[in-house]
Amino acid sequence: MTPSGQPHLSRNVSVVEQGVLQVEIITLALYYAAEMGSLFFVAPPYETALKDIKKHYPRLTVTQRIVTDPSYQNCNEWMAVSDDILARYYYRHRSRWREADMTIFLNTIAGTVSITIISWLDVLGYGYVLFDVDCDGHASIMLGGALNKLVISSTVSSTIEEKERWPTRVEAGRGGVAALLLFSRLMLSLMRYYNWNTVSIVVDGYRNPTMFKMALVVQQSISSRLGKEVILINLDGFSPTVDYNEILRRLNRASRLYLYVTFGGTLRKLMVPWVKNKTTFVVHPSLKMFIYPKPFFFQLAARKLNMTEGQHVHMCLRLLRHPIMGNYHWQYGDELDEEAEKAYRSVLIIEGEPEEELVPGSEAYQLMDGWRSVSAARYNLTYSMSDAGQNFHITSAYAMPMVVAELIDELVRLNQTDLLKDGRRIARGFQGRTFSLRTGNFTFDQFGSLSGLYAISSQYDGDNLTTVIRLNALTEETVQIRPIKWPGPWPPPNRPRCGYDGQDAICQQSKTLSSSELAAIVAAYVIVVGVAFSCTTSVRTVEGMDNWWNVSLRHFQLRSPSHAILVQRIAEDSSPAETHGVLAAAID
Repeated sequence: MTPSGQPHLSRNVSVVEQGVLQVEIITLALYYAAEMGSLFFVAPPYETALKDIKKHYPRLTVTQRIVTDPSYQNCNEWMAVSDDILARYYYRHRSRWREADMTIFLNTIAGTVSITIISWLDVLGYGYVLFDVDCDGHASIMLGGALNKLVISSTVSSTIEEKERWPTRVEAGRGGVAALLLFSRLMLSLMRYYNWNTVSIVVDGYRNPTMFKMALVVQQSISSRLGKEVILINLDGFSPTVDYNEILRRLNRASRLYLYVTFGGTLRKLMVPWVKNKTTFVVHPSLKMFIYPKPFFFQLAARKLNMTEGQHVHMCLRLLRHPIMGNYHWQYGDELDEEAEKAYRSVLIIEGEPEEELVPGSEAYQLMDGWRSVSAARYNLTYSMSDAGQNFHITSAYAMPMVVAELIDELVRLNQTDLLKDGRRIARGFQGRTFSLRTGNFTFDQFGSLSGLYAISSQYDGDNLTTVIRLNALTEETVQIRPIKWPGPWPPPNRPRCGYDGQDAICQQSKTLSSSELAAIVAAYVIVVGVAFSCTTSVRTVEGMDNWWNVSLRHFQLRSPSHAILVQRIAEDSSPAETHGVLAAAID
């Protein structure tokens, strides 16, 4: 709030005038560009949407009131006060909302997780997820839901299907539960395609409870469809105490296909982690309360355990193409790059198919370029067109007001304006529907969650990430579109011949001698003992003789006819001394 105690209202409030119905939009936003959904990114597309509403839906008078405060510069600071700021603003202007025909809560998220708040939720007994934590979206979700107001945001929920819990909530962001359930079906399609029926999941969820819930949704869905429990290992990829070798050993005993729901840095530690140096310590620049050993002495994990030779498939689910998720590339510019490149030969990156690249000259391209120009001129914020394509909050900021306006306009035309006060009924109107917008199609599934159509799986070919598999959400079909360059035969079998631990009975039986093999060994043993006994007898016969070394041929009873003939011929043609020498050579 401002020093006066009042929430700061952004000057960029847009109003569409001369309408029949008055619609109030309340938007809570982080002011600075510290996060990808903050006001500096989304204010321009918000304004464009309101201009388009005025043009295409003249029945509506739409006012967007952006609630923000420049004194809070990052997500953690804003999240600590956003609930109070939004509640105070709403209740101080109750007369305004009563006069309006419809009031909705609409926002893009500026999302990072507050470790402190998560810890307190756990202490209070709520477990890891009371609501899906983000910088500002949770305030709108909780307040709007309690007031039976429509809530539409790019915040994703791992429990959006629980309509008793979220009756007025609509998702306009990627990675919601519907997308996860869809991914689970696509994952099973891929497994069927390559004859795999076991998989284990690793999630980087200790400091990101939403990520943990996402992995849990996938684990439960796949377990249900496979009819057996899928192993789920939760780790803290930011902790220096994680034993990656032990995690990999456990995975190795359970399956040969692994799904990692982790940050990019955690993936690399799983493939190429380091052993802690006992003497060198540094302070992590972003987590100053932790002191951990400097990665001075390294070892290989997956490679050391022979888990990157082609018999194991390491598949990483990349939830979002954004720097906040870390670097999923093998190349970090350190001494491990050479080994990491070899290890990543057995890694596949799976993700939702990226949006089509903006074509210069297209309407979507012109819109995005215009928004970039406004952000640069007004907020001194610059970003590339490539970055714009990866930040789905920008297009969501335009899409959300537009789809709301279209739905309201339909109710007006159908003379059903009495439904505008019922957030539950309005939210159901988005379920299973596609809206055609200037930025492209915007499709909601049966839960009111943004739905994708395709997923892709890619592998690193040198420096490049090349798509090799495409999965169709409509048909749940898997198509390998390019040859997969694998360190061994592709695809590797679901289960090794001797089992995951090498202890299957078939391999134990193969180590047991058959009766014929045992008989042959016994026969050889008898022959060796017989020869030894014969030599011992001959030596005893010559004991006490002066010329004990001059052994007569008669002391050797060679039972083989061929050997007997050989010795007889040697005796006839050679002197005694020569005979002994030749005999020794023959025996050797």
